[in-house]
Amino acid sequence: MVTSLTAGERETVVNGCDADGHITVWTAQRPLITKLRKLACAELVEEGRHGTSAWARFTLPAAALSFRNPASAARRAQMRQAALRDAAAVMANEGSGLNRIYLPESLTARGYDDGTLEIGQASQAIGR
Repeated sequence: MVTSLTAGERETVVNGCDADGHITVWTAQRPLITKLRKLACAELVEEGRHGTSAWARFTLPAAALSFRNPASAARRAQMRQAALRDAAAVMANEGSGLNRIYLPESLTARGYDDGTLEIGQASQAIGR
């Protein structure tokens, strides 16, 4: 009887070399299989099942693989404040006088306020 792969066994392996311009990705992680299926440059080479766990092997151009540094805390705060400013601008143009008077409360009610800063303090918090 074949059992499903455990969480520790559902892995992703990326292989590539300098001799050719492509990489091979073998994965048993369902979210990654779904993303690779949607990627236009990824070619499904083979797929199968191990118990109820799906696996797949793809090839894609080496240029499609990139590694990025995660955003710093300061950059995340800057992006949050930009989103708050954009939401405030949209709401201010909705035409309601109450939106202009109660803008911070409206943002909080709509889920835009992350609770870190008041809207008017964005430029001081980011260091501009």
